[in-house]
Amino acid sequence: MRALPGPVAVTAAAVLTPLADDLDGFTAALLAGRSAVTLHGEEEDTGALPAAALDGFDLASWAARHLAGDEVTAARLRKVAGRAALPARTAACVALRAVRDAHLTEEQLADGTALIVAGSNLALAHQAATVLGHDRAPGRLRASYAL
Repeated sequence: MRALPGPVAVTAAAVLTPLADDLDGFTAALLAGRSAVTLHGEEEDTGALPAAALDGFDLASWAARHLAGDEVTAARLRKVAGRAALPARTAACVALRAVRDAHLTEEQLADGTALIVAGSNLALAHQAATVLGHDRAPGRLRASYAL
């Protein structure tokens, strides 16, 4: 096992946006100056997609695909994130994938490891109950925009 040279920070980012279905398309849309921020009622004229909550993320399927052969980690993920809100489940998967992509071993992570997951939409249930139900009069900036 290779010792770590000192403190290590592993970072990852994910974005859910109607601009594209993958990272290359998202990057191209940003470079082209496209935006998913619209005024209510404007999407019909511009073809922009209204914001919507992501449904149907299956944690067990994700774990089977990305954690094949590592049932211990898959079981931990299901225990920790299985009943969490959708944004927290997806954030946990992104964080776990970032650690995996960094090729750090369990021994290297055993002492003094902290996992911090943050995001702008981790309280999606609250947003859905309040912001998405907001009166969206024409000309008012959409409160539920995505990037």
